[in-house]
Amino acid sequence: MTIDEHGLRRRLEETAAKASAPRFTTEDVVRQVRRRRTRFIAMAVGAVVAAGAVAVAVPVALSGKSQPMVSHAPPVPPELTYAVTVNGRTEMFPAGSSTAPRFAVTPGENLTIVVDAYVPADTTMSAVWLGITDGVLSPRPDGPANMNPILAARSGAPLGPGVHRFTLRWAVPASLRPGTSRQLAAEWAWSRSSPSRSPGESEAFIAELGIQAAPGA
Repeated sequence: MTIDEHGLRRRLEETAAKASAPRFTTEDVVRQVRRRRTRFIAMAVGAVVAAGAVAVAVPVALSGKSQPMVSHAPPVPPELTYAVTVNGRTEMFPAGSSTAPRFAVTPGENLTIVVDAYVPADTTMSAVWLGITDGVLSPRPDGPANMNPILAARSGAPLGPGVHRFTLRWAVPASLRPGTSRQLAAEWAWSRSSPSRSPGESEAFIAELGIQAAPGA
């Protein structure tokens, strides 16, 4: 499938908007009200039980010398939309999707991979790495530990909202057997782009490369 840059940008924005737009029906609202009513009753009962537990726990806590441990949730990564093109075939990977698009490749095949990543509004990425993995995600502040080879890396210059294109080339190892697979992965690092988002990094599979036998093999 061939898509010009303007058309691709439009598709990315439309896909991102559809992925994030909430949809509610009358039945959804009724179910939500019922869930909230049940949750309110459960909370009321739990509050009575908790009050008794607090009465016992407070003297114990006051008598101890240790300080309570405070756990921090990991930073929530920004959701990006991707258009992945492998040897001319394009597949969309909407933000929030749990299944990466799959491409069939053959041992020894030379691939041209184009990744168009749509960074959402109010988000600034500080680094990106794109490359091949073997089923392992291992993000680190200075780049992934199990991405081999790394096909593209960019750091030191912020990547703001909009579409960012990366062109990659990879030769599928001739030693890979049909039925196995490799993954195209992307790791992003981001700075504090809003009061609600702490700096961090995350890695995700954005395409599955399934190895199949070459025609006539």
